[in-house]
Amino acid sequence: MADLYSQLPAEIQQTILQVLVDGGEKKYLAAALRVNKSWFANCVPILYRTLPDLRAIFGAVGSPNLDTYISNICHIVFEGGCYTEDLKKVKDTSLELPNLRFISVEPPFVPGRTKRNYEEEYSLEPIFPLLRPSVIAFSCIGGILTRELLTALKEKCPHLEKLELKFMRSRNVRNIDEDYLCQWFRDMPSVHSVSIFNLGNISNGHRDELIEKLVSDNLVSDLLDRPLKTLGLECYPEELGRLGGKEIVYSLRDLRVVLRQNIFGSIPRFRHLDNLHVRIDGLLTEALFPSIASLVHLKSLRIIFGVLPTLKTEDIMLLSNLHALKRLEIRSSQKGDMSYKDKDVFLPIEVSESFDEDCFHQLVSSFLNMRHLFLFFDWAPDSFRVVKSVATACPNVEYLGLGYNIDIHESLMKEKKPVLPCLKRFAPVRKIVMDVSGGQFRKTRRNIEEFIVTVSRFIIQAFPTVHHIALSPDYRKNFLFDPEEWPGEGEPILLDLDTVPDFETYHEGANKWW
Repeated sequence: MADLYSQLPAEIQQTILQVLVDGGEKKYLAAALRVNKSWFANCVPILYRTLPDLRAIFGAVGSPNLDTYISNICHIVFEGGCYTEDLKKVKDTSLELPNLRFISVEPPFVPGRTKRNYEEEYSLEPIFPLLRPSVIAFSCIGGILTRELLTALKEKCPHLEKLELKFMRSRNVRNIDEDYLCQWFRDMPSVHSVSIFNLGNISNGHRDELIEKLVSDNLVSDLLDRPLKTLGLECYPEELGRLGGKEIVYSLRDLRVVLRQNIFGSIPRFRHLDNLHVRIDGLLTEALFPSIASLVHLKSLRIIFGVLPTLKTEDIMLLSNLHALKRLEIRSSQKGDMSYKDKDVFLPIEVSESFDEDCFHQLVSSFLNMRHLFLFFDWAPDSFRVVKSVATACPNVEYLGLGYNIDIHESLMKEKKPVLPCLKRFAPVRKIVMDVSGGQFRKTRRNIEEFIVTVSRFIIQAFPTVHHIALSPDYRKNFLFDPEEWPGEGEPILLDLDTVPDFETYHEGANKWW
């Protein structure tokens, strides 16, 4: 039988393989490596472009193809349980990585570390041998940032373009002050993408003390004089409102900052933005949503309110102008008590009574490419109509969260029968945030168990590839899936609704920079 794949143009062959990777099926490429030399040549660059850890390379030592593997490595990721083990091997092994361009570091966070173990686990010195002139991006979440690391980056990576830092705790920064950091950036004119965060959950009205110490007004001013592509700061960059015709107005594509009322009117200047992630500090004004709605090229919009607002229907509907959106998230960072929970939870945002199922359908119908939809509203719509609108208008959605009052039972089934003929459209969904409080029956243990079995069966049909489900605590502790019925690789991870919106941390690291 002829190999039809090999007869396709090279561009189409690469596209097919890349679709497998983007769909989370990278493991299948390992088998494709062994088909023939042509498939091997096409698969290796994709398989080894990004390494989640170095075990794949260390395991290939002695292979005649080792040089081929190494030459295709562009991005190395150190994270989780393999972090320390991989770093020790890097220290003891001399690896030539001629095309290495990106390094990402995320040490494992294990409570109760002694000071000695902490220094060993979170030290970044073992990374130094990997730094080389080809590296253009360095990302670090939680490691210990020292003057020695920044000096090594400056000396060994003179063409560095992207620097992302998130400290997680104050003791993760050593012997660095605002003057040194400011001078470091002046010595690195090639850097055009900058993110500096500490906790990423700045409280209303308070600047993070560590960020206050490191990010001076002079540093912000210097950064805004550059043609930056990415700017992420856990502070209030007041100068955003006084940029005039600076080049950054036209070059910036990704903006993640804390905003106050006086800056809202300056947002339309950044008309080329692709991503806007903002924390609103203080009260909401009428200028916010019209300003955001003017950014018609936005692909990702994330708004976190520090003070609970009441959103008007007309303001929410302005977002329907953003047809290119693939990600939309609106929520608050405030916690409080809700009557059916025994501890503080993230509070939903109030919306006008006029915002109903029809308005929601009109809104989501504008987002044909939506993949991440999280609207944490305090509303009580018809769950079936809301979920049906998402199923019909957003067939590619992967992350779905619509507040505490959207009920899985009400959405998917009536009289123990599925009510959505388009359930198959939820096949891409990986994470869902809904409640399971529906069901009109006497709440006996047996009835609850039967109800949960029924609901779980329809979840399997509706969301066959879901990885995480956030449910109300009363149901989560009783919720079970039959492993033999589950079509995915493993049962989904169940989380309490009170973890929302931290639940998003599980979404491909999307919450790392809030």
